[in-house]
Amino acid sequence: MTADKDRLFKKLEHVGEHVVRENLENGVYGPNRRGLVEEWLEQFEDNDEAELLLDEEHEDEAGALASEARKVADESPPKKWYQRLLKKRGKDDPS
Repeated sequence: MTADKDRLFKKLEHVGEHVVRENLENGVYGPNRRGLVEEWLEQFEDNDEAELLLDEEHEDEAGALASEARKVADESPPKKWYQRLLKKRGKDDPS
């Protein structure tokens, strides 16, 4: 990227996608910058799509972990069982 393109992209990022789109529709950017602005918006959209995919993957992972935790909890003996066992052995409750 050239220095001018870097500066423009930083300005666009500072302004934000919504304002950049409005400015583009209103012809604020001249013909020299219009292509770069459209390129920035495409990159912005690509980044949004990538973030959405990552969020969906994390949701899937979190759901799988929660399901596994419930399965383990269902298979584990209840706390009262441990307390009775400890009382039979004459030990105090560890919790």
